[in-house]
Order: sequence, then C-alpha cells, then structure tokens
Amino acid sequence: MRVAQQEGGTQIGQVGQVFRVVGHDGPRLATQQDIEHINRGFPTDESGTSFQQPSTDDYVMLSVDDARTESSGLDIQLRVDSTLASQTDFVQVLEEAAALWESLISDDVTVVLGISMRPDQPFIAGATSFVNTFEYTSTIASMRADASPEEQAILNAMPDVLALDYGRRNYDTNTMYNQNMVIGITATFANWYALGADDFNDNPISVNAEAGIVLNADLTWDLDRSDGFQGDADAYFTMVHEIGHTLGFSSGAENNGFPSMLDVFRFAALDNPENPDSLADANTVLRQMEIGVEAQLDTFGLFPGLEAEYRFSTGISTGITAGDDRQASHWKDNVLLGLQGNLGVMDPTFDPSATDFNNVISSVDLLAFSLIGWDIDLSALTARSEE
Repeated sequence: MRVAQQEGGTQIGQVGQVFRVVGHDGPRLATQQDIEHINRGFPTDESGTSFQQPSTDDYVMLSVDDARTESSGLDIQLRVDSTLASQTDFVQVLEEAAALWESLISDDVTVVLGISMRPDQPFIAGATSFVNTFEYTSTIASMRADASPEEQAILNAMPDVLALDYGRRNYDTNTMYNQNMVIGITATFANWYALGADDFNDNPISVNAEAGIVLNADLTWDLDRSDGFQGDADAYFTMVHEIGHTLGFSSGAENNGFPSMLDVFRFAALDNPENPDSLADANTVLRQMEIGVEAQLDTFGLFPGLEAEYRFSTGISTGITAGDDRQASHWKDNVLLGLQGNLGVMDPTFDPSATDFNNVISSVDLLAFSLIGWDIDLSALTARSEE
C-alpha cells in the first residue's frame, strides 16, 4: 500500500487537502497529523516506497522469515533499517519490548513494524500507523462480539450511535461544534486485526508493515534499565510506548478527526455535566473530544482493583500549543496529576522515578487495550493491580 499525492498531483501541504491511500476506496482529507507525519520524512508518493518504510531493501527482518505465518498469540515482527541492524545491543532492547507485548496479548495476530533511526528529528520517537475509517455501528458490534465476559457489561452500555463534544473545533475561534451522530470510527490496522478482521471492505490487506517507528539518532539512548537511567532517552520504555500507539492507543481529539476505538471510552471528567454518574449514563453522554477539557476512562467499578477514573491528556497533535501541552493520545501526565507514579506506559513523558520497570505496562494500560479489542487476561491484571 502506498500513500499517493494530492488529487491533481501536487504534494500534500495543508490541512483539508484531498489525498488517496492506494488500496483504499475513495479520497480522504488531510489532517494536521497527516501533515506532521509527512513533514517528519515519510514519503508521499507511490513510486516504490511505503508510507512507513523508506524502502524494503534497506530494512532487515529480525528473527523471522519475510513471509507472514500463522502465529500463536500476538507476533510482533520487526524490520529495522541498516543503522539499527548494526547496533546489536539496541536491537536486543527492541526485541525485548516487542516480547513484553507478546507475553500479555493472546490474539493470533501478526503485526510488522518498520523501525528506523534518523537524525535531526524534532522528537524522541514517533509512531505512525496505517489507519482506516470504519462504520461505527458495525465496529461497536464487533467490539461487543470480541469482548471478554468481564468487559461485556461496559461494551453493552456503549451507544449504537456515538455523540461527541468537540467544543471549539477551531482553536482560534469561538465556533462551537458538536457532532451528535458519528458514522465513522478509526482504527490502526493492528487494532482492526484484533477484532478478527483481515480485510477492509472485502479488499485484502497487503502492506509491508502495519506501522513505522522513527527513533531520534541524535540522542544518547539508555539501553540498560538495570543500572538506573543515564542519557537522553530510555530505549525500552520508548519502544514499549510506541508499540502501544501502533496497537491502537490513539485519539481523534488531537486533530478533530473521527473518534478512535479508544475514544468510545473517552468520557468527560470532574464536574462536567457530561461526566456519567452511572453505567446507564454511558449510553447517552457526549464523549469529550474538546481540546483542553478534561477527559477520562471510567471503569464504573466493573473491574476489581481498577475502580478509579483514569484521566487522558488533552492537547493536540503538535503537543505543545493547546490543552495540557500533551498529545491527547496518552494518559494524563502524572506530574500534572500530582502523582508519584505514572498511570502506565502510555504516559506522554518518561520519568524514571515514576516508572515501575517490573510492570512497565500497567494494569490500566492493559484494561484500555483490552477494551479496544485485544485479548488480555483481565483477571490476572486486576489481581496485579491489588498487589
């Protein structure tokens, strides 16, 4: 699959331009997130390079054959570029991060990730996944069908028509926008696989990689988490975090786009009148998608050991221009919550003093991934949360 140029042949350069993803039906509008991905160096033409990988020739598949095979449980296959392939210690950390996710998720799904290391990046690391937009009603039905017994009550309480509160759709105006009937919902390819799908609109999926992860080559990476944190960034935490994004931890609140699967559970927080008082309210309240307005995952007391309400970040995709200055596709930064430890690996920042490296993926992380379709032993994670 390739990302094509804008309709008419010019390169995509601004929000709202129309472009096509080869292999998908119909055009789509470029979002701010699309533009940022392109500006970070992902190709925008269809002349032989995929959206996630500069080229297949420059990548090395680690430990597995190129051919996709049936797996037992989650199988994360890594394709690394030549820069990373020569760094055996770094490669080992990448494999350990993938193995951690594989040990916790039992879906028979294969996910291929293209990983590259590049200089002059404006971030520590960034993940970009192939995504598609699906009809909401059929997707929520698939989520219910895939739910574990523990999740059935909360999935059954989700509405058949999802209502969203975007508030000020344009951040520099007072224009209000409430979308009261959502017909589409987005998912990464990997997340879609978790629901048992292997095609889009009866079109077989054929990609070199479901997602790409870019690591900043200019940083000093800490590769040994056993001796305390040293350097600019922790490779293990970063890789576990970025894989989490590829598996579906994302939010449409960042770019005023369609809601993600996780946004189905993005409720208003604190004294907001849309904050549900009960599970029954979850069927009618607006999902909170407005930048800068507090939002949370509410467990409604259904999961022993996880009775709290878990806050999300509220910033936009550029991260530092609105909301709480953290991208909405994360938990709320523990520093902003006044907590000593982070809510999980999907915290937007790395703080070694707030990270439990024995359980870097927290029970709250796992609950979120389970709700969006991944098969996870919820009885084990709630027991762990009570330790």
